[in-house]
Order: sequence, then structure tokens, then C-alpha cells
Amino acid sequence: TDTLMLSGNGPDDAVSWDFTVSGGMKAGQASKIAVPSNWQTQGFGHYQYGYDKGPRASDKGVYTRSFTVPADWKDKNVRIVFDGVMTDTQVKVNGTVVGAVHQGGFNRFSYDITRFVKVGEANTLEVEVSEASANTATDIAERHGDYWAFGGIYRPVWLEATPLEAIAHVALDGQADGDIIADIALRAPKTVTKVVGQVVSLDGKAVGAPFSVALPAGGAGKVRLSGHVDKPALWTAETPNLYYLDVTLYAGDTAVHTVRERFGFRTFEIREGDGLYVNGQRVMMKGVVRHTFRPETGRAITREQAYEDARLIKSMNMNAMRVAHYAPDKAFLEAADELGLYVIDELSGWQKAHDTENGRKLVRSLVERDVNHPSILIWSNGNEGGWNTELDADFTLYDPQARPVIHPWAPFGGIDTKHYPRYPDLMTRLNGKMLVMPTEFLHGLFDGGHGSGLDDYWKAMTASKNGAGGFLWVLADEGVVRTDQNGRIDNYAAYAPDGIVGPHHEKEPSVETIRDIWSPVQIDAPVLDAGFTGALKVRNGYDFTSLSDVTFKWEWVRFAGPDAKTTAAKVLSSGTLTGPVVAPHGAGELIVPLGKGWQQADALRLTAVKGDATLLTWVWPTVAKAADVAGSRIGTPKVERTDTTIRLVAGKVTASFDPATGLLTSVSHNGKIQTLSNGPRLVLARPKDKAEPVWTVPTDAGNGVYSFDAPAMANSATIDLGTVETDGWASFKLEVSPDGRTWKQVYDGGRVLPRDGLTYSFAPQPVKAIRISNLAGVRQTPKVVSVKLGFEAARYALPEKGAVTVTTGAGKDAQTGKAVAWLDAPNAGGLDSVRWTLREDGTLSLDYGYSLNGPMLYHGVGFDKPLGDVTTVRGLLRGPTPVWQNRLRGPVLGVWDIASKTTKGALRPDTAGYFADPRWVKLSGGQGNLTIISDGAPFVQIGKKPEDFPTTTVEFPNADIGFMSAIPAMGAKFQAADLTGPQGQPSVANGTYAGRLVFGF
Repeated sequence: TDTLMLSGNGPDDAVSWDFTVSGGMKAGQASKIAVPSNWQTQGFGHYQYGYDKGPRASDKGVYTRSFTVPADWKDKNVRIVFDGVMTDTQVKVNGTVVGAVHQGGFNRFSYDITRFVKVGEANTLEVEVSEASANTATDIAERHGDYWAFGGIYRPVWLEATPLEAIAHVALDGQADGDIIADIALRAPKTVTKVVGQVVSLDGKAVGAPFSVALPAGGAGKVRLSGHVDKPALWTAETPNLYYLDVTLYAGDTAVHTVRERFGFRTFEIREGDGLYVNGQRVMMKGVVRHTFRPETGRAITREQAYEDARLIKSMNMNAMRVAHYAPDKAFLEAADELGLYVIDELSGWQKAHDTENGRKLVRSLVERDVNHPSILIWSNGNEGGWNTELDADFTLYDPQARPVIHPWAPFGGIDTKHYPRYPDLMTRLNGKMLVMPTEFLHGLFDGGHGSGLDDYWKAMTASKNGAGGFLWVLADEGVVRTDQNGRIDNYAAYAPDGIVGPHHEKEPSVETIRDIWSPVQIDAPVLDAGFTGALKVRNGYDFTSLSDVTFKWEWVRFAGPDAKTTAAKVLSSGTLTGPVVAPHGAGELIVPLGKGWQQADALRLTAVKGDATLLTWVWPTVAKAADVAGSRIGTPKVERTDTTIRLVAGKVTASFDPATGLLTSVSHNGKIQTLSNGPRLVLARPKDKAEPVWTVPTDAGNGVYSFDAPAMANSATIDLGTVETDGWASFKLEVSPDGRTWKQVYDGGRVLPRDGLTYSFAPQPVKAIRISNLAGVRQTPKVVSVKLGFEAARYALPEKGAVTVTTGAGKDAQTGKAVAWLDAPNAGGLDSVRWTLREDGTLSLDYGYSLNGPMLYHGVGFDKPLGDVTTVRGLLRGPTPVWQNRLRGPVLGVWDIASKTTKGALRPDTAGYFADPRWVKLSGGQGNLTIISDGAPFVQIGKKPEDFPTTTVEFPNADIGFMSAIPAMGAKFQAADLTGPQGQPSVANGTYAGRLVFGF
């Protein structure tokens, strides 16, 4: 087969064609356009989000170009092939329509243009594309979904030339036992006599003997080849072994036409009530759903980008991908074959189905293009009700493997694929009779879903005989760069920022959690005390691979200190080990050398590597050693009192306190005041109940400001912009102020209202005024209709305490014998005990304790420390990403720069979040450096993550820095946190909690 490209293969080598569009940007202008591309991304037409319930784009584009058919294509059959066009496509060659209009935006189609072209001469091609299909069923099935709907020729276009008698198509089935069959479709067979098949290795060597089938006199339209290879190397996601099959058509002894297809030997079965089996081995799907997408180019992507997507999926220790919600780019399937991913391939149809007539054409196109990819295990007939059951049997017509067909979100084909099962529902289904494999679950949104809850879901799935795995929604945010809005990335409010990674594949915190939970190597956390022998308990989660194929790099390390120039740990000793011989799904021991002086190390760092892939890194601390923070003497500690202030002073360090409340008001060092104040105070939040908040209505003060006569406590605002779903999204910025002068942003985003909720939460605080600004919408600027503020006092009420009594003194420390000054303030800030101690080296310490009982979303001690002037937050803790109660796995212990005001893409100090296992944190900038050593608090809070969406907004205390004994869990788009599993439940406080903080300057 000869080919001639009429377009590029992707955006990186696109070819310019003549183009006009009927509406929107550049309407009616004679222009040039890159092919392949979606015309919106090239500055033409209208942008259309599929799920938008308002007016819809229906532009038409006309493409033209000339081409020359090579002279040596005379007496050959010539076809023009389009790999994907959105949506209805009429093709003319030299002014003549060459076939029926193709309807369907995601499938390959072609026309025989032999009789329309002039060989060896210039020819004219005209392609008219209507983005909205005239077939109503197809238009709704493909263009009304929860994703961007584009227009244009966005996949490659080429010419193919074959002999007049030729092989039209080859569909393969290579089984794990070495049997191979190939269904061969022939074009115009008249004089040809046989078809011969030969399996070939990737390096071109014949594998086994050739096999053939004779053709009857006069030819046959379809024949089946059968052959066998002894002990072939099998294809799995772990062992992606591939071969070629060369199929040659003969007339007598003369080869007329040869086609080469790549395939793999593998068998897939759904054993109902038992599991999914590849080559006789039960496997679990560790998967994600993927759109074909890039922000600058829409659904037109390069071959390298397709491989990037596959490598990204593999890097998270996933083994599977379900396409969304259409036939993917061909290059991705080739990457899945080569790199090893199980794939569910899908006929387009988002909650609505194609009609039978057109649907049958699209099923055939889908299967014939993709049938030989060993990565594809299952066909999907549409999505979430978008299936036409009359099409179910059609898949097998073109697939000799007879792959199973599923209906994603329904029980069908032996699998319950329920979408977004809440944890109780998941448990019910796992205890039923069908295999359970949610083809979408833990719906991502901003920082919600994905890793939050995955540990509980995965434990439930793997513990059940019915668990078959699942597919997280979704790989990447679908934010498009708007050519009509100065390059703004448009996520369509809260509809498209669903990804594990951002639109440009910026890694989000769930990435490391997923890598950890789905790592094929799992190791029980050891206790690194004097009794540690070096033995680690290791489990093999591979299905086909021994742990002897894994290399382990071990390092005994000492962490950098707060004043070190680098975050890198010092390696005291290191080495590599070959993994133990542990069979798939088995367990064993890995013996790590203790190394010289290992007990002087802070931690053991271990990294598992297979081939070029790093599977996971673990860091386990040795038994904690008391931090020696003693410094040089700077002065004799003393107590100073006035009517309004108590001060502990040592040299140039002064800690000031309110004598009435016992709370810290400021700390100064060398005359620079550290704005650390208003603490320690007990901060807590009880779970929401059915009680209605107490609502108050502010007065409209104009210019978007709504105020009260005096500050009132609030933790939410309900704001009605008067918009409805057909208006699309509406967005604004919300700020609150305790005094009407200083403002704090608590929300800045968009929602489709009232569907996504009218209430916006924030930390409980006194509010004198709120300010609403930056109002925007899809088609019009909304206006505020009503505002009210709510407060749930009972949720934040502190336990009753007696009066605060402050006592002070100076003397000798009982342990060190050195001079100290101290302040005791029992009941201060709602705490049972508060004792501040200032040493002669200027080190200030706080010992605190409190009692608490009952369900809590969070509890701990908090301080005010305005973070706007903090440029960098560094810490020895589990990082580099924040955690939630149901997303604790992934971050590892080390010294991390966890937030920065100046580094692009970094977390901001004022919104960083909760971090686990803090040993120390250092805040730099503004009035110098502040280091806080923590002992006793399992979490540290840095700033507050603002409100985004009702189920993915996590509560934070009204504190800038907190040392927490419990933190909240995170929800997913369609489920609150408590419906993501046991780890999503509120913590239950039961007893006393104590900790120690040491402040250094």
C-alpha cells in the first residue's frame, strides 16, 4: 500500500489549507488553516462546551487544497482517508461529490476516489464540514456531553493506493496458546489464488512456519487464515511483547499485495463471578479515563503527546485506561501496545445513543480500525446510557476475538460498571453476585476525588472476590486556551478541572497518592529501633512479574537542618539490591544492609526500580532523637509587666502577651516584630448536622459591598446571582472583612447556578462586610439578587473553661539548670494548659494541652501569622504535597520547600493546606525567619485553601498556622468526604492532647 499525506500527522507538522468558516470568529474571511486542527483553536468560529444548556454553535467550514496523484498510481485503486473530522463531512474531488456525507466526529472513514482523480495531474479537494450533525441522534450523542465540542479536520488525512485486487482489511486474534487466526477482507478478487500469513518478530525474523488459505476460482470477499506459533512471548500490560503478521495476496506464485499488522499473543476472559483474566491470570484494573486533549490544540494532538499520556499513566503505577468518550487517537493505542496498558475502547455516545443506521457504520469503523491492538480488552457501547442495544452484537461481526461489550455505568456483560458508587453502595455491590468494576469513580474536581478515598476503595475492591478494579475520572483538566479571550485557560467553571494533572499536565497532589496505593511493590512500614535487623516485609502486587525483576536502592540518610542551604539529605551509606524471588501476588522479605553507623541516621530511604521506571520511594524515620536546639547565651531571661502587657525578655528576644487572655500578642527579635499572635488557642470544627445556620442579611452599601452595623460571626454566605442553568456558568470573587477596611479573599471561581450550589463556606470569623467583585458569565454579566450570611455556632463552640489566670516567674530550668523565664496561662484560648518558657539563648518554647471528646472534622491549636509577607515555607515533614485525612499516602518524609510566593507553580503560603508529620517548619521573608519545631502534633496547617465547590471544599480553622491533632477528609465531585470510606469519616476526639512547640529566630 502506498500513501500520500494531504495533512500533517499532528499539530507539530500540520499543513496549511485554504479555509472559510460561516460564523463566529473570522466568519466569511478567506483564510488559511492548519490541518489537522480544531478550527476554534486556530481562531475560527465559536467555542462550545458540550454540556452548556444555552444556544449552540453550528458553524460550517469549507477546506480546499490541490494535490497531485503520483503517475505510478495509474491502474491502482485510490482512496482518501480521514482519521477524524467534527462532524458531518462532505468530500468533493475535482468538483464532484465522492460519496455520502459522513456523520460522526470521532471515527475513521474513507472514499474510493479512483474514478474522480487525474493521475499525474493536479486535482482539487474540497471538504465541507458541519460541526453540528444533521443527524440529531449523532449530534446529541457526540456534542452534548460534559466536554468541549469542537469543529474541523483534527486528525490526519491521506491518500492510499493499492493494486486493483488487494487486501482491504485484516482482523487478528493471537491467543495465549500460540494459535492465530486472521479474518481477511479482499477488494475485487478475480485472479488471485491464495493468501499467506507469516508471523515476524519486531526485528524482522520469521517466527514459525507460514500458513495459507486457498481462494476459490473467481475469488472470495472474505477468508480466514489459521496458524500456530510454539511458545510465543505473550502480551500483557507488564510484558508487552509484540509481533507482526505479514499477510500476502498471491496470484499463482506472484505476490500481488502485502499488508503488515502488529499484534500480540494474549487471551482475555471475563469469568463471571470470578474475575478478569489475561492469559489465565486474574488481573485488577488500576485505571484512569482519558480524553484526547491539549489546551492549545483541542483534540488534535501529536504522536509524542499520545505517548506522553501513556507514559504519564504508567508512571502512576496504573495498568489500564478507558477512553473518553470516543475512539481515541491511533497513536495512543500504539503506545498502549508498546508500553503496556489495558484499554477499554468506546463508541461515542454520552448519555444519548446513535440511531441504529448510523451507529452500525460507526461501530464497524471503530472496530475495523482498532481490532488488532492487543491492549484493547473490552469494547464500550457508549457511555452512561448512551448505548443503542441494537448495536451490541455488531462489535463481534468485525472482531474475531469476540471481545466483551460493556455499558459503562450499568450491569451488563458480566460486570457491574456503576459510576461513582459511594462507599456504602460499593460495599453492597461487592457483596453481590456480579463482578464490580466502576468505569468511573472518585470523580476529580480541583483537589478532590482521585487519591482522596482511593485507599479505602482499593482495600475493599481487593478484599472482595468480585472486585475487578476501576477507572478514576479523569487524567487531565480539560482547560482550553481561548483564542478569543487573550489566551485564558477556560475550564468551563467547575465542569472541566477534573484531572489528576492540570491542563498542561501539572502534577497535582493525588499523583503521588495513586503511585503509592497502586504500586506493584508494597512494603510494611518498619520500626527502625535498636531491634531492627534490616528485614522488610514485602508484597508483590504484580500479576506476571517476580520481584527478582525489581531493583531496590537503599540509603541511610540524615536530613538537612532549618538553616541548611539545601533541602537534600546527606547520604551516610547506600547500595542496591536485587529483589527477592517472590512470585506474583506473593509475599516475602527484603533484607536491607544496616550500614555503618545506621543508628545515627535520621531515616532509611528505599527506592524500587523496574527497568527505566521508578515505582516508588519510601522514607521511614529512625526512632526520634531529642532535637538539640541550645544556642549561645544572649541574655538573662526575665519577666516585664505593664497594665496592658506581659513580656518575657532575653537579650534581643521579646515575647509579649495579653495579661487578660494569656495569649501571645507578638514576638520580636533584634527589633523586628514577628507577626505571630493570637495563640495558642483551641480550634475545632464538629461535623455538619441538619440544623439550619443562623442567617443574617447585610445592607447593600454599593460597589459590591454588603455590610453590617457591627461585626457578626459567620462561616458561610449564600449569594444568588439570578442565573439559571441555560445561562451557563457565572463567576465572581468573594472577600470578607472584620472591619470594613482589611479584606480577605475566600472564593474566586465559577459555577453553573443554581445547580452547583449558592452557598460559599469559609473559616468561622467575625465579619463586618463582604465584597463581591469580578462578576462574569458565559453570555452576560450576572447581577447580585440577594446575599445572606450564615453561622453555625454549635459546630465551633469550645468546651467550657474557667477563668484564665496568668502567672509568671524566672529561675532555673529543672533539667538543664540554666536560667529561664516562664508564663503559665491555664484555660487560655480554650486550652487546659499553656506554659511558655524563654531560655537564655533566646529560644522560646510552648507546652500545651487540651481535652476534647466527640466527632470532629479538625482540632488543634492555632496562631495568627499573616502569610502575605512570607516568601517561602520549608519544613521537615511529609511532602511536598498537602494531605487530607483520606489522602495520607504518597508524601514522604524529607525537607521540602512546601510553599513559595515567588516560585511559579508552587503552593502559596497563605493557601498551602495541611501537611503530615511535621518535625519543623521555617517561614522566611518579611520580618526575617521563624522556625517552629513541633513535637506531638501529627499535622501542621499553613494557610487556608479557599472555597471551590460544595463537596470539595475542606474546612480550615480561622488561623494562619495550626498544629493539628486531626484534619478533615476531602470529598469528590459527586460525594461528600464521609461517603468516600472509613478514612473519610470525622475523627473522634477522646481524651487529652498535648504538644510542644519550640520557636527559633
